[in-house]
Amino acid sequence: MADYSRSCEEYIATQEQEVASSGKKYGGLVPKKKPLISKIGPYASYADFDAAIEDLSACVKLDKDNKSAYTYLGLALSSIGEYRRAEEAHMKSIQLDPSFLESWAHLT
Repeated sequence: MADYSRSCEEYIATQEQEVASSGKKYGGLVPKKKPLISKIGPYASYADFDAAIEDLSACVKLDKDNKSAYTYLGLALSSIGEYRRAEEAHMKSIQLDPSFLESWAHLT
């Protein structure tokens, strides 16, 4: 279970470190396939979109101005077929920063 008392950036960084070290924890058993999408933070290589959605939803509740978290949330939602919610997440990111090209790119 995630510790949401930390900032979103700390939490995401910690999750990325855990994913990176998972090969050591599990005897080198890490997926050899490329991720289904190019990036959703630490969840991309495992395609655990439900966990990504849960964590990123908590993240944007904590930090309502985190444009990257909204973009990643949109990517995760899109990956499970929640296109309307994905569009809303990307639009929120664009609303926060109209020049944030990553959100625009994933909105199509």
